[in-house]
This record gives sequence, structure tokens and C-alpha cells, in this order.
Amino acid sequence: MRDINMASRQIPAEIESECLLWRKYFNRWLVSHYSLGIGGIVTAVLATMQLNVAAAPFSIFAMLSLICISLLFQLSPSKRVMGYAEALAIFEPACNRYKYNPAVSFDELQEAVSKGKEIIKSSAPF
Repeated sequence: MRDINMASRQIPAEIESECLLWRKYFNRWLVSHYSLGIGGIVTAVLATMQLNVAAAPFSIFAMLSLICISLLFQLSPSKRVMGYAEALAIFEPACNRYKYNPAVSFDELQEAVSKGKEIIKSSAPF
């Protein structure tokens, strides 16, 4: 029978906080991607439904749609989400290897952090 109680090492606090920060930014960019996309579509539909009405308040839907869709394309949240997802896909397994495999060094963990930072940096559109 295998021993379930494997000895584990603690991940250093600064690296653990880095992981939490990446996860937080991943979630924020994901929410902004869907919010801007759905908001842009809904306001565009509302603006086109009111084309026959010559009232000024309905033109606000067209402006909101324009703002949402412009921000969606300018900020490119989907690229940022993918960057954070790739970085976390490298970083989280490296943390697990470091915690449970005594042969894995701190330098290998640092290398995973560096790779993650490079991926995140390259995913920024500007």
C-alpha cells in the first residue's frame, strides 16, 4: 500500500503570492472579455431594434455598443487570458513538483516563474 502522507515543502511566500496574483488577473481579464463582448452585442441589438424611433435616448445604446466593442478590440482581453492561462499551466505543476519531489530545486521553480512572466509579457497587445 502506498503512503498517502507524502512529505511536502512549502512554496516560498513571494512565489505563492505571485501565483495568486496571476490567478486574480486571469479572472479579471476573463470577466472583462465576456462583459465587454456580451455588453457590446446586447447594446448593439438594442440600438438596432430602436432604429425606427427617432428618440435621442436610444442612440445611447449605439454609443455604449461602440465603446464596449472598441475596448474589446483595443485591450484584447482574450490574448491576456490565454497568456495567464499558459503561464499558470507552467507554474502550477512546477509548484507541485517542488512541493512533493525533493529532487526539484528552487532554481527550477524560479525558472518556471520566469517563463510565466515572459509568456504574460508577450501576451500584452501593447
